[in-house]
Amino acid sequence: SVCDKVQELEQLAEQGGIGQASAHSGLLSGEWELIYSPEDVTRSSPFFWAFRKAFPDQSDQVFSITDSIPSPIKEVGPATQTIDMNAKTFVSRVKVA
Repeated sequence: SVCDKVQELEQLAEQGGIGQASAHSGLLSGEWELIYSPEDVTRSSPFFWAFRKAFPDQSDQVFSITDSIPSPIKEVGPATQTIDMNAKTFVSRVKVA
């Protein structure tokens, strides 16, 4: 599965010194675009993470409503995350029109 391949890649990166530990070396800083998600791209937003955590029993029901909105009424563009380790900032953006 894709998730298995991602985990394998994460393990190889850690062994090569460019995994999670690379956050301290600055390799993590920059703008990153989401290229795969097993869920709707909008779920990459911290808003949805927080919503799911705050309302675990209702979140799937609410998400199913927003997921069922057809194009062109709901158009989702790229999801990006900008990380600046020096400024200690993490900004998530999802284009929704």
